[in-house]
Amino acid sequence: MPENDVLADLRSHLESDSPLRPETLERITVGRDKIFGFIEETYLRGFIKQGGAKVKFLVGASGAGKSHALQEVARIAMANGYVVSRGDGRQDRLD
Repeated sequence: MPENDVLADLRSHLESDSPLRPETLERITVGRDKIFGFIEETYLRGFIKQGGAKVKFLVGASGAGKSHALQEVARIAMANGYVVSRGDGRQDRLD
């Protein structure tokens, strides 16, 4: 993916909170193999397949990378045959 396309995608994301393209996520995620490899192998292909809970919450400070990480996990999950849904605890009732 050309650098200009990555920059345009990042600019669009910052201006409109649109999801990043999978190619952009792959280019900008540093150290991805350890954490996302663990999630894919241990969690998506192991824990959930053995009946473990599928719903998790991710919390953290603004700008910590939660949305970025969740987009990458969603991409990996979909590649493994999962259907992915997204919610926002600030806007969606959790009870």
